[in-house]
Amino acid sequence: MRLRAHHLLCILGFRGLGYDEKFIKGMEMVIQKIKKNPDLKIRLTEGCDDICSACPFNIEGFCGNEAVGGEEAVRRKDREVGERLELGARKEYGIRRILNLIKKKIKPGDLSDICGDCPWLEMGYCEEGLRRIDKFLQEDK
Repeated sequence: MRLRAHHLLCILGFRGLGYDEKFIKGMEMVIQKIKKNPDLKIRLTEGCDDICSACPFNIEGFCGNEAVGGEEAVRRKDREVGERLELGARKEYGIRRILNLIKKKIKPGDLSDICGDCPWLEMGYCEEGLRRIDKFLQEDK
């Protein structure tokens, strides 16, 4: 599975909302695939990933969603998450390892620095997802 680094945080806070039905179904499929296979390998990307493939703002492989700052802003989020977790792009990591690193290195209060311009942040789902990270692989399989 291919994921942008900042999407590692988005999957934790996802609550069935999104840009349109296709995006919601795509996100749910990605999350269920992860939960059903806790040994899954994730390849971190520097661009569009498996979540972006169903996004209505994916414009020829680039993020065109100005509400989240567009491609430049999401790349900044990706770099920030990758640096905090000490994970490099274009490399594969097991999802368990990734979740353990997130638990150790990213706290709910860090989200305002990482994702401060994201409209989803104000809903509180992302912070809640970080607090419940230990249960992520066990929920809703």
